[in-house]
Amino acid sequence: MTHKPYVICAILSTIFLTGSSMQQSILGTTKPNVNFYGKLETHQGNVYSVENITINSMFRQIPVYEVPKITTDEHILDLAKGYDKAELDLAEMSEIAVPNQQAIWTVIETRNKRKHEKKFIEIQVTYKDKTERHYLIQENSKIGCDQIMTSGPIEIEKNISIIAIKTLNIEGFKYRDIGKQQEQDKKTTNNPSK
Repeated sequence: MTHKPYVICAILSTIFLTGSSMQQSILGTTKPNVNFYGKLETHQGNVYSVENITINSMFRQIPVYEVPKITTDEHILDLAKGYDKAELDLAEMSEIAVPNQQAIWTVIETRNKRKHEKKFIEIQVTYKDKTERHYLIQENSKIGCDQIMTSGPIEIEKNISIIAIKTLNIEGFKYRDIGKQQEQDKKTTNNPSK
């Protein structure tokens, strides 16, 4: 019985710390406390200034496979034969490009003696030191971001398929002050004209 206050205190601390490091978006997704911003161009020719960039709601430790050096026209990667897995961090990159949206890879994973196939697409990552690497990321991956409108403080939340991206330039990042943002959100919600 004497442990109850400690348990309650631990639970409340966890709730407070979790809530203070993330910002809730209108769609219910959480935005990280680091705001990556830049320019996004789609294969359809649309160009946007964006911020709050994530890949599959992540900005670090994004799982990808390195493109094999020896490839065939079939674009098949069988994980049972070995593979190089990597994790991407947006803070280390300057650009992500999808050079060929038609080149779909099949990644085969064997689990419980059964083969499972997933579709992947090749991305070209340019790091800040100008090094270029090619990776495979799941075809259904999404770039989450907010389009910055030139007409004012309005932002449009976007969730764009990775396959639609031509280039995503990451120009920088800044840390979000969650307390100020939550206060501003309350003011905007209570009085939308501000």
